[in-house]
Amino acid sequence: MIVEPSKSSLLLRWASLVSGRPFVIAIAIQLISLCLNYCLFCLTEAFHFFTITILFFSLIQGLFSLLISYFVGLKWWWLVIQFLLPNFVAIFLAVGISPNIYLTLLIVFLLCYVPSWASRVPFYPSSRSIQTQLLSLLPQNKNHSFIDIGSGFGGVLFGMQRIHPNCRYFGIELAPLPWLFSFLFGKLKRSSIVFKFGRYEKLNLAEFDVVFAYLSPVVMPSLWGKAKREMQAGSLLLSYEFPIPSLPPHITIQPDLNQPALFGWRI
Repeated sequence: MIVEPSKSSLLLRWASLVSGRPFVIAIAIQLISLCLNYCLFCLTEAFHFFTITILFFSLIQGLFSLLISYFVGLKWWWLVIQFLLPNFVAIFLAVGISPNIYLTLLIVFLLCYVPSWASRVPFYPSSRSIQTQLLSLLPQNKNHSFIDIGSGFGGVLFGMQRIHPNCRYFGIELAPLPWLFSFLFGKLKRSSIVFKFGRYEKLNLAEFDVVFAYLSPVVMPSLWGKAKREMQAGSLLLSYEFPIPSLPPHITIQPDLNQPALFGWRI
């Protein structure tokens, strides 16, 4: 007997795909938009409606990409990138900017996002509001060890240390450029935060009282398995936006319904 997947399971699979491979989805959307834009260009040329300039072509390309990205569920910053990318390319071509600028931007982009192909965890910048939510869960009179898995540019850790300096803070990041920035900025500020470069799978989570992650739905089951094996009794696992499938959280914080929730599980 063939059992058709339920609507909820299909939506979950799609959410995992979008969250785990947004870079691939973004490229596919740009290619689809390019095809639609080319069809529009051919129609206008065939019927002599009006002349399409390169700037107009890039504007329509950006609008197509933005709309498709919105309907497939990409994050808001991807909507901005999808709209601006073709327009920046057109402006650069019109102004005649050096090709070295393209190469530099490409290298920066690759250093931020290429590691997501291996880890299935794209680079997600965290909002500032998450710092307040995290601090509300830390006892003010204890010297806890706190690690941010996927710490990015270190904004969450720097902000938390400024408000609650009594904890020992750690961060680990796989993308080279965000890690290098956070590491050098920490040295410049003479911060005690330890920024590690590499995969979180190689960490021993038993060393930390609070583990915070902003990863993707794809890796949440494996993260929970690692947390159960390694984290000590009484410690806390926190995940921003992405819950662990089939495991109700002990803590849910969502001050604003328009913002993602913070989920927590006590070990």
